[in-house]
Amino acid sequence: MRKINQIFSKSGVRVVIRDNKIQVTGNEKDKRRLISHFIMEEAPHHFVDRSLLTQNFNRADVEQIEQIIKEELAPSTLKLNDYALINLMMHLLIMIQSLHHDDTLLSRDAYSSWLNTYDAAIVTKIIKRIENVFNLILNKHEREEIHMLFHANVDHLPLSDRDKLTTTVGDNIVRAMNSLFAEVQHIFGIDLDNDYFVFPFSLHLDKLFSRAMQGSSLNSPLTESLKQDFPVVFELAVFVSFRLSQLLHIPITEGERAYIALHIGAELDRQKQHSEKIRTAIFSPNYMNLNTQLYQHVSKQFEHDLNVVALVNDPSELDKLDVSLLITTVPQASSMAYRVVTISPFMTSKEKSTIMATIEEHRCNVQRNFLRRYFDIYFGEQFFFTLQPIMQRDQVVTLMCDQLERRHIVSPSFRQHVFEREEAAGTAFGTVALPHSVYMEARQTTFSVGIAKNSIRWGERRVNIVVLAAISQNDQQRFMRLYEALITMFSEPQVATALARVRNFEQFKNVVKTNM
Repeated sequence: MRKINQIFSKSGVRVVIRDNKIQVTGNEKDKRRLISHFIMEEAPHHFVDRSLLTQNFNRADVEQIEQIIKEELAPSTLKLNDYALINLMMHLLIMIQSLHHDDTLLSRDAYSSWLNTYDAAIVTKIIKRIENVFNLILNKHEREEIHMLFHANVDHLPLSDRDKLTTTVGDNIVRAMNSLFAEVQHIFGIDLDNDYFVFPFSLHLDKLFSRAMQGSSLNSPLTESLKQDFPVVFELAVFVSFRLSQLLHIPITEGERAYIALHIGAELDRQKQHSEKIRTAIFSPNYMNLNTQLYQHVSKQFEHDLNVVALVNDPSELDKLDVSLLITTVPQASSMAYRVVTISPFMTSKEKSTIMATIEEHRCNVQRNFLRRYFDIYFGEQFFFTLQPIMQRDQVVTLMCDQLERRHIVSPSFRQHVFEREEAAGTAFGTVALPHSVYMEARQTTFSVGIAKNSIRWGERRVNIVVLAAISQNDQQRFMRLYEALITMFSEPQVATALARVRNFEQFKNVVKTNM
């Protein structure tokens, strides 16, 4: 119970036992935020990828769609990152499968233009190739939806065409989605009301509604595997399907629910990947389209580091931003809420270096905060050792593993796996060794620490600090972040020097927390 409350300490909730029942105490907002955290922790990584597409659709269809898109976009200025490509392919494959079952979209009088003339011409060529390859004839509304799909995925420029969306899919779909998103946010703490999800999902929901009105539906072989392999996603999909069925007054079958689960899983995956990036806003006056060009330049240059969530040209909007970094072409006052980096509209090489330095500084702070959060949970006095100069690698590993076994943290096979990992490649970095098993086999995650005043031999190297990691399956996703944080901190010369002087766990703890 103490360990659980240490984990929950920053969330504002506590776990208590009352009348022989475990209860979670705290205000409702904090409880829901905690639920959201757990959902994202369990959310799959790369939920929708090529392998999942080939499981659910004909492999040849998947390969042909990918080939058509890549060949037509190659000579153009339109670009898709891997996530956007897979997301676009998924929607097109669902559309093709639906059309093969004669589920044509209901036509509307309204028609919107989503892309500029140049981009629209490229997408029109893609549509013609899809019609030829898959022997289809798309009506005007279906063609528009493909244009909208490209608009929602290409370059991931923040969209602002919600009015067009209502015209395209109908007011009933938009109202149902708005109600649904509010409920999902209220109950699960998950925000689905963002353009990256809303635009593609509204298209899918519009097609689902059309099928239901025609008395048909899509089947999916993935229902059971989704239920078993991704229970969190499936549970969310069940709720979403149930509420949409009520809001739209239509039946939603298990097969349709599986496709809803694909959309939700892909969105949770996107949010999870983006959560590891720095939430960033760009402030630049809207002059000669320079702000859009800057957005595209920054997004492409730092696509693995920054999640650009807003493109702002009105100073009054700055106070509303929920970001960690503001990149601006107009000097702004410093803020307690986010870092500010001022650049020119054309972003010089020197300015790129400044942004990169800010990113690295932010990463270090995130690592330290992460280590600070979990230090008291994973480190303990009973797993602290003072190492003698005559000791060598195998003796140290044996000493630490013996203690872990006595405490029933690991089984006897753990030490063998640690030695196997060492033989494969040494784990010494400078004066620090971080031995570990390649398997997540500990009953609970525990870090054993050994400090040597005078360095000891570790294979071909000499080290002063040894940190043996025993990781449980539950902490699999945290391991690499902890591993990287420890390497970063212990590799700093002043930290390594200070640690070499410590003689007990309290001194070790003080040095680490002082440098967090």
